[in-house]
Amino acid sequence: MKKSRLTILAVFCLICAMALSLFATSVKATTTEFGLQEYRKAREDGAQYAYKVSDKYVWKIVTYNGQTIDYDKAIYCLKAEQGFYTSSPGVFRQEYDTSYDFKNKSSMPTLPVAEEDYNSIIWLLNHAYIQSAETATQDKATLLANAGITGNIELTDDDLDVIQQLAIWYFTNKEDSVYHTDFAGEPSLQVVLEAKKASDGGTEDYKAVEDKNRDRWDQMEKLFKYLVTNAKSATEASNANEAPLSLDKTTPAVTAEGDNYIIGPYKIDKNNDTPYTLNVKVTDRNGNDLTGKYTLLDSNKADITDKTITDLVRQTFYLKISADTVVADTIDGVRFSMNGTYTTTTATYWTSSTNNTVQPIVVIERTPQEFSDNNEVFFTVSGKYSFKLVKVDSNDATKKLQGVEFEITTPTGTQNYTTDENGEINIADIEITNPGVDTITIKETKAPEPYKILLEEPLVLNVTKDLLNGSYTATDAELEGYDENAVQIQDGVVTITVANEPKIFDLALKKWVSKAIVTNEDGSQTVTETGHTGDEDPEPPAKVDLGRQDINNVTVKFEFQIKITNEGEVAGYATEITDYLPEGLGFLPNYTNNSIWSIPKTTDETTGKEVLPDGIEIKNLVGENGFYKDESEINKDKIKLEDFKDPITGEVPTDYSQIQIVTGERAAISTKALKEKLIKAYKSQKANEDLWQQSTNDKDDGLFYQEVEITCIVLKENTYKGILKNVAEITEEYDDQGNKIEQKGDDRDSEPKNVYEDDKHTPGKEENGYTPGEQDDDDFEQLQLKYFDLALRKFITKVDGEAPETSREPVPDVSTLIDGTYDRNGIKEHTATYSHPKDPLWVKNGSEVEYTIRVYNEGSEDGYAYEISDDIPEGLLYEPENDINKAYGWTMYREMTEEDKDIAKEDIVEYNGKNYTVTTKVEEATMIRTRYLEKTLIKAFDPETKTLSYADVKVVFSIKEPEDFNPDRIIINKAQITEDSGDDEDSTPNKWQDEDDEDIEKVRIPIFDLSLLKWVTQSVVTVDGKTTTTNTGFKPNQGLTESTGEDIRDNDTAEPIAKVELDKKKLKKTVVKFVYKIRVTNEGEIPGYATEVTDYIPEGLEFHVEDGNNKQYGWVEAGDDKIVTRALETVLLNPGESKELEITFRWINSEKNLGQKINIAEISEDANDYNTDDIDSTPNNKENPYKEEQEDDDDFALVILSIETGAAQFMSYFTLITIALAIVAGGIFLIKKYVLIA
Repeated sequence: MKKSRLTILAVFCLICAMALSLFATSVKATTTEFGLQEYRKAREDGAQYAYKVSDKYVWKIVTYNGQTIDYDKAIYCLKAEQGFYTSSPGVFRQEYDTSYDFKNKSSMPTLPVAEEDYNSIIWLLNHAYIQSAETATQDKATLLANAGITGNIELTDDDLDVIQQLAIWYFTNKEDSVYHTDFAGEPSLQVVLEAKKASDGGTEDYKAVEDKNRDRWDQMEKLFKYLVTNAKSATEASNANEAPLSLDKTTPAVTAEGDNYIIGPYKIDKNNDTPYTLNVKVTDRNGNDLTGKYTLLDSNKADITDKTITDLVRQTFYLKISADTVVADTIDGVRFSMNGTYTTTTATYWTSSTNNTVQPIVVIERTPQEFSDNNEVFFTVSGKYSFKLVKVDSNDATKKLQGVEFEITTPTGTQNYTTDENGEINIADIEITNPGVDTITIKETKAPEPYKILLEEPLVLNVTKDLLNGSYTATDAELEGYDENAVQIQDGVVTITVANEPKIFDLALKKWVSKAIVTNEDGSQTVTETGHTGDEDPEPPAKVDLGRQDINNVTVKFEFQIKITNEGEVAGYATEITDYLPEGLGFLPNYTNNSIWSIPKTTDETTGKEVLPDGIEIKNLVGENGFYKDESEINKDKIKLEDFKDPITGEVPTDYSQIQIVTGERAAISTKALKEKLIKAYKSQKANEDLWQQSTNDKDDGLFYQEVEITCIVLKENTYKGILKNVAEITEEYDDQGNKIEQKGDDRDSEPKNVYEDDKHTPGKEENGYTPGEQDDDDFEQLQLKYFDLALRKFITKVDGEAPETSREPVPDVSTLIDGTYDRNGIKEHTATYSHPKDPLWVKNGSEVEYTIRVYNEGSEDGYAYEISDDIPEGLLYEPENDINKAYGWTMYREMTEEDKDIAKEDIVEYNGKNYTVTTKVEEATMIRTRYLEKTLIKAFDPETKTLSYADVKVVFSIKEPEDFNPDRIIINKAQITEDSGDDEDSTPNKWQDEDDEDIEKVRIPIFDLSLLKWVTQSVVTVDGKTTTTNTGFKPNQGLTESTGEDIRDNDTAEPIAKVELDKKKLKKTVVKFVYKIRVTNEGEIPGYATEVTDYIPEGLEFHVEDGNNKQYGWVEAGDDKIVTRALETVLLNPGESKELEITFRWINSEKNLGQKINIAEISEDANDYNTDDIDSTPNNKENPYKEEQEDDDDFALVILSIETGAAQFMSYFTLITIALAIVAGGIFLIKKYVLIA
């Protein structure tokens, strides 16, 4: 491209370009450096290739980033042999700073190509293969297929790039036959040559591609002709960037021809020459694929057998579907849809604002795009369906309702209808012209008596219409907001069955306690209005607080109100009401207001006489079988005759024997007092004499009602801990037409006489699946004699942040609370039993112990534990800065002394008979208090669910025992409720009296005790190289704290001495060694470690680490004539376990070094997880001089060396002797082992 012979031409072009630039406005862009490379990007084999056409280079245009070359961009020269002039031979690099949108002619002041060639160049750029594009694979396949290149593709990506460049030069360099030659009316590709540059740097000469691979050359030539030929015919329209394909806007139609349906015409228009992919799908309207069910027809409706729809672009075609297929597959229409992809090409023209001789360059990029289109056609089919409405009784579907009026809207309009004698409305022949959904609305305007109108809002029926057997019909129907089973479709008839409900009959009963009448121990009477109204469900228990009065010394009566309300739409009568008395509650037939109630009777089949039913008993207040044997037992201040006067005559009984009480496990009484009292229906017209209860949220709404009263007396002591349930129900009722309400369903939500289901049922308890109050024609009232009773338990929940291995949390047993069988020192009480460990918990000295104080409510009354106190015993230290203690608001107190005379009275608190005052000093605090729970309500005990409510406080203490503490001492921590919100049943706050509002918890530091024993096991004597080892047979001298067993020496036996006699003549050739055993034993209660043992080197003996097992047992010298070992540092000694060590000493050979040698060992360091000191020893405290065994963690052993005397013919190297006294340092040494008794 750069040739010296072109210099004149270049100068001419430069002058022309400068002239043209005077009339153009440049668009500055970011500077980009372009350049030429003879060899292109390396292929997979690592080689690079260069190209020529004839004798002219086809350079690869690249970009530079510093010295980095980018080969990947698709860059093409718009004019061969122009630009890239440099002063450096072989370097073709040029900076460009101006760019234009090549596809927008108006953006460029001067076209870089001839006007007549512009569309051809655009077409080439649009169809060029770009190796780096996302769609490269698809683009390449499309380009080669369009060019007719199939089978084995020989072309490389470099080949494609070169041919595309040569196609551009065909138009831009027409003056040069190398670039622009036609033959026989077709563009002719000149000879293309190729040269290879290997990865090792070697190169080859340029060779014609045709000579190297004829097939490859043919494909290059074919591609060149395709590109140039099609580019010649390009126009502005064919180069447009819009989607290349679209569906023709002609709406297809469906026509019947013989046994087939013909659908069409269809046409896919081609909008431009942009390459594309195309997918076509034919389905029915529901998306079911119709492939294989249609035949493709051409524009003359003749079958096409050798093409698919994608082959018919720009052609008109039809689809044919047989009528049998349409019917069998219920095809009611055809949806034709297509989609595909294409790409848009951007072309950026680059030049220089300062140099108009640069080679014009265009950079192309590719962006993927998608397109889609569809249309839909319906089959012209008709049909019809019918609608039927059937009206029935909701309780009896066989009962058809005549005369029900409706307003019904169908697709044909709105009309009024009335059900006939069969309860039916029939609407026939509703036309169908297309598939879809018809909406039919049904509004009931009038219901026959005694029925209610169905719904306030119309019913909506949605009917689905679809093709069936070649015609439209109703295939499905849904009734909105109604029973789905009410709709049926059969033979094109949509039938709905709608039920009307009869007007509702509904009497309801409410029962509640209005008064509690208590005759106290002193004869006074307390009447309490409960404030209950019966509106709460369930009504809370009617509670009577007896304080500390004995239930057996008071009389408690409850006055009940029973209200019958009409919640229905029909007026009625509660002709009989029955009240079931629970065990523990008695009926007073003579009592005021009770005269309307009667005791049911039955006839004895044997005698024919009236008798009481089973489970009912009438007792006289006084008499042989009465509650009292005679009147002398009665507290007449409590039980007054005036209470039992006849309500009609006003007569008062003359004596107590006339007073009767109805009781029994199945006691039932009834009244017909309301038999003639009509209770009007809900929303009836109200008259002045009517009993009417206004609604709580609407002043104009309410219920009509009637009322009766009944008074009962509490009988049993055990009710003191429980709740009595007194049930009442309507047992007979009629509507205002005289119809008896007795069948299930006659009353909307109740069944008469369902409380007494069978002989086993006890009224007021859940049994046989029924709970009184479950239906609204019965109700119960709960009675409870209140009492206040808080109990306290204390237990450890954590030690040093970890829960105890065995939980100490109490597990309550409420059976003793309910039945009163708890035994406290021979006295039976109503108190729960709490099971949890109370043995002392082992802790470490210094441990943090978290206690939980739990307050239970065993009473029948909610309450508060206002204040809790906790003693601080010796051994515990309160931690005021602990987060838990701060959270629970504890205050420290100290016991006052005689010196505390100036403390204000309000700063003094009394506790267990002593006075205390606040302190801030931890060391003097002996008691703490908190009011943390003063606002926490603790709910009363529920005997029905056996729920025992509680609230917790926590406190943390540290274990702080002195070094000389008594190991047998148990640290007892006490807690107590010191102020509460009631008069506790069985406790007195603020005093320790063995009551259930106080509790203790115990801890103890366990005993740690390691002992040490030492004895000689061997002497090893070597003379003239001959060694004699003698076992002593000694046993350790056992201490007093240890049991004496077989072969164990007791403490009264003197310490044995190992004696060695030496031959004076061979003394210098003699070596003597002594082997000692040391036994460490755990005599305590907890595991521990002897982390260090010290042995004091006897005078006259010396330590050699290589002797015996010294190294194995880890003995090392520690200075001051002692050696130590930590061999047992990690060996855990459990209580009762022992571990042994061994040590060997060597005699210092000297005739002057004879006599007794004492070797002492002691535990010099110990450890345990409880951080507890040894109970009877102090490690590393050997006295000097050592007089005798000081403690059981030290011990000594004796050896003696002497010169052999006498005329014996043999040498005894070892003699065992046991002596009581030995001469040591001019004094008498008593050799005996003493052990401290723990």
